Amino acid sequence: MIPMTEMLQHYRALAAGSSPALPIQKKAAMHLQALDLPRKKDEAWHYTPVTPLLEYRFTAANEDLAAPDRKQVEKFLTGDPEDIRIVLVNGSFHAGLSSIPDNINGLQVSSVRTAINIGTKNVINRLGTLSGEGTHLFSALNTAVFTDGVFIRIGRDTIIDKPIEILYLSAASSNAPIFQPRNLIVLEENATATVAESCVSSNENPCFNNSVSEIFLGKGATLNHPRLQNENRQTRHLASLFVQLGKDSHYQCTTTDLGATWTRTEFNVEFSGENAECVLNGFYLAGDDQITTNHLNITHAVPGCSSREFFKGILKGNGKAVFDGNVIVEKDAQKTDAHLKNANLMLSRRAEIDTRPVLQINADDVQCSHGTTVGQIDPEILFYLRARGIPEPEAHRLVCLGFAKEVLQGYSWKPMRERIETILESRLAIIENIED
Repeated sequence: MIPMTEMLQHYRALAAGSSPALPIQKKAAMHLQALDLPRKKDEAWHYTPVTPLLEYRFTAANEDLAAPDRKQVEKFLTGDPEDIRIVLVNGSFHAGLSSIPDNINGLQVSSVRTAINIGTKNVINRLGTLSGEGTHLFSALNTAVFTDGVFIRIGRDTIIDKPIEILYLSAASSNAPIFQPRNLIVLEENATATVAESCVSSNENPCFNNSVSEIFLGKGATLNHPRLQNENRQTRHLASLFVQLGKDSHYQCTTTDLGATWTRTEFNVEFSGENAECVLNGFYLAGDDQITTNHLNITHAVPGCSSREFFKGILKGNGKAVFDGNVIVEKDAQKTDAHLKNANLMLSRRAEIDTRPVLQINADDVQCSHGTTVGQIDPEILFYLRARGIPEPEAHRLVCLGFAKEVLQGYSWKPMRERIETILESRLAIIENIED
């Protein structure tokens, strides 16, 4: 285990040694020098242990590593070959492995690094406007030293019928690299698209994926955003998402965490226009020394907007999960409709869940609710299934799959839902006794 002071100096040195291309990167590098590693005293990180991040001195990624060939990549892709496919390997955009038609009006896709180098104003002017210099050390580190990522722009009144699939493939060497993709997604007025993200590993080497994404929805825009994290069990995964919703816009994200040894997903959502809607659904499975965190900051600052957050988790073995959901309704956000819920199924007495759904309401004309449940499988349900000839392990599996289905049906993109269900069935094939 590397001492926290030593690791802190290591990350500060990474930022200090960078060559920032944008003013926001220079500000983030300076900001990082004053930041500490997240600790228990930090409210947003109170329940999320950082000790798994101290097991390796994560080093800057070596961009000279050979990329996998197309056949190796194909097995990780979810949709059809005709779909729009974007492949990032070790955090860097790979045009040769991607499939991006050049005849779709209103669609612009490029490497973030290329967009900065050629002076794309839509990228240069927007990067960092939602995330700022960094809400904590790791998001500041990404802002300061990111090398690449993907930029997607959907033009005004453009409807993209095919899903845009983004594959993040970690092909880590043995030196425990840190990958830091930086993504920017912009949907202009009345644009509609599906952007599906999946994070996977091509080997079992340890790495730290530290990503930041900024998503802008213009007036009347609609984004469907399915996500899957299924990386190897040596990976540390931190994803910080910042979403801004314009007037009458709609954002729907269904996210699933199945892999990695340590996962933290942060949703930072702000409403900038009236009558916008945000729907966040999440599912997580944690066991066998896994730690999974979902941290939500949903800010209602304008009237008439709605948000729905529904997260479910299954914990087995000595798995640990954290759900930290915060919905803030500002004084002027009258007619807000916000509902926050977290439900957990415990398959082991050694598993642990820290759940904290919070509403901060400063307006008086609102409809808001929050709730959480933690429980084990109902013995009566098991008895019912076993009485019909279903073996106990299979009965446990069926109950768990039924529990997850309520969230998984939120995946409107069928190929990703089917892939998740297949992985989940495999992971639940052997379930610890709930009395262990």
